Amino acid sequence: QVLVEGVCPEMAAALMPLAAEYKVIMLSAVSSTSTLSSPGVFRTISSDGAEAAFTAHLLSQKQITKAAILSPNGGQRDITQNIFEKEFFSRGGQVVARESFEKNSTRFEQQLEMIADSPATALYVIADSPRAARLFLQQRQERALSIPIYGSKWFKTDEILKLGEAAEGLVVISPRLGNIGFITKYKELYGEDPGLFAAQGYDAYKAIALAVQ
Repeated sequence: QVLVEGVCPEMAAALMPLAAEYKVIMLSAVSSTSTLSSPGVFRTISSDGAEAAFTAHLLSQKQITKAAILSPNGGQRDITQNIFEKEFFSRGGQVVARESFEKNSTRFEQQLEMIADSPATALYVIADSPRAARLFLQQRQERALSIPIYGSKWFKTDEILKLGEAAEGLVVISPRLGNIGFITKYKELYGEDPGLFAAQGYDAYKAIALAVQ
């Protein structure tokens, strides 16, 4: 018995104890929250913690030593932020501004103001939805904040590509859409590029198929 979860972190967190109670293997292709960890729970997507550590490494490679971080409120925020700070500090960096926002927020002017007043030369943004990512970039453009942005996976959408100049200076830290073979086959079958989590969903069901064999 296997449950493939592909909705959101909140749903995954609610399903995890049920899966344990009924001894069902849970496989997530979407939820990247680091708190999704328990015996019998597996994922085919990298965790937010892994993304945060990679971002810290990338900033260090670019010789950035002062960074700001913007993330949604909640327990996961603290875990991801702490991982980023620890990794960045270990590489000689310092987080000089920490801002947060509530779930489903649409206004980021106050956070942008605080970040603009800080000595940060790069900003790591952990958006909680494509809408939040888009609105943030638009308001950043209105504020004329030129600091380079390193955005989480929700910045990797067609909505962001359509923003044009508002997305200038954005670097997206995100899982790949799949290897060349997967992308080519997907386009042949469906006539479009694979979605953000298509490869992870494919891997989840492929893993089940191999286990059954």
